[in-house]
Amino acid sequence: MKLVLVILSCFLILNSCTTKAPSEPKNSTSDFDVKVLKWFDGHKSAVSITYDAAWGNNPMLQNAVDEILQRNLTMDFELVTKNYNNPDKYHLIEEFKTNLMPYGIHFYGHGNRHINHDSLSYSEAYDDFKLCFDLMKSWDLNPSAYAYPGARGYLIRTQLANKNAGFICARGATVDPSKFYISPDTKTEPDNWFYLPAVFIGTQDTVLINNHAEMQVVFNSALQKSAWIILMYHSIGIVGGWGYYPFAEFIKDLDYIKSEDFWSGNMDMVAKYIKERNNLVVQKTFLSSDSEMSIYKLRFSDYLDNELYNQPLSIQFETSDDLIQSIKIISSVGTITEKTVTNNVASFNILPDEKDSKIYLIKSNMN
Repeated sequence: MKLVLVILSCFLILNSCTTKAPSEPKNSTSDFDVKVLKWFDGHKSAVSITYDAAWGNNPMLQNAVDEILQRNLTMDFELVTKNYNNPDKYHLIEEFKTNLMPYGIHFYGHGNRHINHDSLSYSEAYDDFKLCFDLMKSWDLNPSAYAYPGARGYLIRTQLANKNAGFICARGATVDPSKFYISPDTKTEPDNWFYLPAVFIGTQDTVLINNHAEMQVVFNSALQKSAWIILMYHSIGIVGGWGYYPFAEFIKDLDYIKSEDFWSGNMDMVAKYIKERNNLVVQKTFLSSDSEMSIYKLRFSDYLDNELYNQPLSIQFETSDDLIQSIKIISSVGTITEKTVTNNVASFNILPDEKDSKIYLIKSNMN
């Protein structure tokens, strides 16, 4: 009996391996290696365009959104829940869900009241954050990311209150250019999830980014560092508004983002990507092989709440067999995706959901 158990254990060890991505060790018995890319779709850097403005207050906001959508970019707006928690504003909430969110326009919590939360006690700040979170959830606005009004979330107790209220990250701000860049170079985690530095943009003050020429310096540095940057706009094209930023300069910013190797990701989705990426475990089990293909069972797991963490990860497969021409994945729900292998590499966007998929490494043109 002991001999049987030993033999069975050896079989399982040889035919199945579980690895923590992206640092999967080379396995000479496998046809391929798996790693998760730093940013979605393999982009060099990530950028989140955030707009501290209340939807419904100025028709110029629609102009900004139109430019975003024309370029297939994303944008986030603030939500101070008290301002929408009355029947006269409920139509705007429906507008969020119908006309904006499906097209990449998301909303981040900005307090139930637009106040300095650092001036409150822990319990007072928590109560305001929690009411903001709960109202957003009741309105099906998927609360995840937050931004402190006036960037006043410096205190540890304020940040802890925000986290305990249910948000997964919170945006602050900085005027120190050296701190603009989140997770630069080989870093895989922000320094502080509950005070993410944002780039102040506007002509309100000389310490802010005043025009596209200044912003382009930041863009280029982000690309060099393979970093995530969060842009904070206020009054785009709204003359006289706090933090006024000329619309023509905003267009230049968007065109530059579009032309360069950026992932334009909502603040909440970039945060989810990072957390999923850093928790990813890949389980790979060999099933069969013949002259035409090899078949494996794969499971991508991050052990996070799948209802909340719903951002696909960009996974790169590198084959060790030069004869493999394509890779096909059949997901747990039957979705089929096939990619051509180029220079022994193919990439897929996969949701880590702790469910089994099958992968086919195809050496011929068979379907």
